[in-house]
Amino acid sequence: MDSTRKVSGWNTRNENIADNSGLNIAYMAFKKNEKFKSVVEKLAGFENFTTAQLFFIAAGNVWCHTTTYQQQEHSLKNDVHSPGSLRVNIVMKNSIHFAQAFNCPENSHMNPKHKCKIW
Repeated sequence: MDSTRKVSGWNTRNENIADNSGLNIAYMAFKKNEKFKSVVEKLAGFENFTTAQLFFIAAGNVWCHTTTYQQQEHSLKNDVHSPGSLRVNIVMKNSIHFAQAFNCPENSHMNPKHKCKIW
């Protein structure tokens, strides 16, 4: 999505809240089951990532897809969901756990000082 096109925060607000809160709740559940991390086999090329980092990589991967310009235009006008790239980047920026997992410097792009936290 190019920067000249805008997402309606009003239209997407409920799903944005759900995405933001859902990631946090899913991460808490993941941490409760982290005792199983020793049984996780990592795919080639992912051996150097921690289990916490893999959690966020997997969460972001859910929204990886390509769309045509026409599909994007239709979604921006009619969809209650933000585009996938925003569903990943904005939600991860609001996650203290993401920042910790990837050692993002304070006040960096992916670790802003002010984060949106609802629950």
